[in-house]
Amino acid sequence: MARSGALRLGLALLALVAVGALLQKGSQVLARAGLVPVPQHYVALSLPHPDDLPAHLGSGRRLVFSFDVANYMGSEVDQLWQVSAVTAVSPHRVGPDGVSPDGVSPDGVSPDGVSTVRLLRQGTVAVPAGATRGVNLSMNIPPGISPVEIEVSLPGRHLAPVSFHLSTVPAAGNTRKLASRPDRPASKQR
Repeated sequence: MARSGALRLGLALLALVAVGALLQKGSQVLARAGLVPVPQHYVALSLPHPDDLPAHLGSGRRLVFSFDVANYMGSEVDQLWQVSAVTAVSPHRVGPDGVSPDGVSPDGVSPDGVSTVRLLRQGTVAVPAGATRGVNLSMNIPPGISPVEIEVSLPGRHLAPVSFHLSTVPAAGNTRKLASRPDRPASKQR
């Protein structure tokens, strides 16, 4: 009897080890097939306080805002960032050399031929694994580019940029801040 009990215990342990090995190998196969969630490694970009972004900027005033870079890559990253001004212009105002008749020479003309992109500021931020770092900016917007979309991007990452609209001349009767979503129209102040 003792021998059959030991045999049963041995077989149970062997079955348990076999099931564990199958689960270990099976989870790898299931993960490759997309049936089991696998941790993703990525860098994220966001505007932490979108309601605090200005809708317009008076002449000679500084644009002050911040953005966050979050790191979920598993190791520290030194991330390049860029802030650009994207300005809508008539395709007839910018010549083939990228210079408009009013003397403004943009950094680039978009492929659609109807907007210019001007690099305003760039830098790098070191972000430890699992952390988020804020970048605080204060800058003057060059004259003659209103209305403008301020765009923050992380070159080298397959991320859509984050952006907000800014006018350097306030609209008559509307001095409130824009909503956090640029596609939501700002209501007039009463």
